[in-house]
Amino acid sequence: MSKQVKRLKASDINKLPDGMHADGGNLYLKVQKSGTSRSYIFRYRANNKLIDVSLGSVQLLSLAQARAKAAKLKSDANNGISPKQARLKERLAIKADGISFREVARECLNNLKQVKRWKNNEHARRWMGIVNLHAFPDLGDRPINSITSGDIIDTLKKIWETKTATALKLHNNLHVIFEYAKVKGYVSGENPARWNGLLDQFLPPASRVRTVQHRAAVDWHDVPEVIKTMSHRAPNALAANAIIFGIVTASRAQEFCEAKWSEIDFENRVWSVPTERRKDLKPYPHRVPLPDQLIELLKDMPRWNDFVFPGIAGNSHIARGTPIKLLRNIFGAGTYTMHGFRSTFRDWGAEHSIDRILMEKALSHTTGNEVEQAYQRSDLLELRRPVMQQWANWCFSALSRAE
Repeated sequence: MSKQVKRLKASDINKLPDGMHADGGNLYLKVQKSGTSRSYIFRYRANNKLIDVSLGSVQLLSLAQARAKAAKLKSDANNGISPKQARLKERLAIKADGISFREVARECLNNLKQVKRWKNNEHARRWMGIVNLHAFPDLGDRPINSITSGDIIDTLKKIWETKTATALKLHNNLHVIFEYAKVKGYVSGENPARWNGLLDQFLPPASRVRTVQHRAAVDWHDVPEVIKTMSHRAPNALAANAIIFGIVTASRAQEFCEAKWSEIDFENRVWSVPTERRKDLKPYPHRVPLPDQLIELLKDMPRWNDFVFPGIAGNSHIARGTPIKLLRNIFGAGTYTMHGFRSTFRDWGAEHSIDRILMEKALSHTTGNEVEQAYQRSDLLELRRPVMQQWANWCFSALSRAE
């Protein structure tokens, strides 16, 4: 009596470790490269040899779709048709009809994640998010071999002058997708998203249409009064404390608004920003030394849920826009922004002759070229600690004088 195979669960597809996981009916989930590669395999025996036929990545096929494909190949095998040849004919038919732009884009992204060794899903999400929002509506379901440069131009024109930075990222992603499609044989000829000698004949240079808007920053001499004002905002203490924390740590709103108590190490006086909230997507936390004033602030704050700055409902955090709303209410629209205070911190450092690399490290910026980065692997935490304490002392100086 044959052993009953335990079928796979859709919820476990992205959790199973490396190896071949049987689903029954000759279908397997193949996981390799430490879980970064997951694909469905139809395995059968012919001439006393095991033969594997790839059905596709889990990024492109659901478990139900994979089961349907496996059932079809098993039926073919029972009728004397080679599953390997049947799958080859299916691929050729797809290629002849023209695989859709949407399928190629997703396939390209899956390939990039493996080749570029992206360990952070946020990078992949942003990459595909731009394509999904601005390219899929017009190009998604069209055969990729039918898309022309004119189609690319029409897609880019919609946001070229209004969202230039996004348009540039979209153009780069489109260029990569079509280069991938050429290598795979889905399209032939020149890349329709090529810039030089093609798109540049119809779209103005980004530098001519993009207006760089610097975030409003306060003069560093005035920061103590801002901190003092925030400290006296009892009705809005939560948002005010978030602003104080953001200013003194020189961090981004996306970093501090979602801060968790588990990220605060009171013993070592360090806040560790996890990699998924790092803008540069480095695969390790950004450590921020916490000055005395912030340690006291944190100790006095209530713990309503997992987040340092909790939201109004459930186990959530305050919205990223909450600090800027409070700043607008107090000081007026366009006066200050949280990002502007990062510039203020940099100005303060320059005028106090603080080492440039320490300031860049504090701002979670990459420093130096690739060679310098290879040798400068430390985050210089302990060297940054007195800098952040000196900055905090200045930020809280108006309160100290008032006392």
